[in-house]
Amino acid sequence: MAVVIPDETLQAAHLTATELKQELAIPLFSEDRLTPAQAASFAEMPPIVFQHLTEPRHFAALRCGGVRAA
Repeated sequence: MAVVIPDETLQAAHLTATELKQELAIPLFSEDRLTPAQAASFAEMPPIVFQHLTEPRHFAALRCGGVRAA
C-alpha cells in the first residue's frame, strides 16, 4: 500500500520524506505496533541507528520477545 504525502505538507512540516518515515516509526515502535527491526526498516535505517535515534526520546530500543528490556 502506498501513502502519498503532498510535497507542500512535507515542506510545511520542514521534513524530508525519510525524516517523516523516521518520525512515524518511533511512535509505532514505542506503542509496540512494530518490532525494532520493522521500525528500522520502515525508517530506512540500520537497526543500530534506529536504536540510537530512539535513545534521546527515552525509549528502550532493545526488546526481547516483544518485551522491553529493563
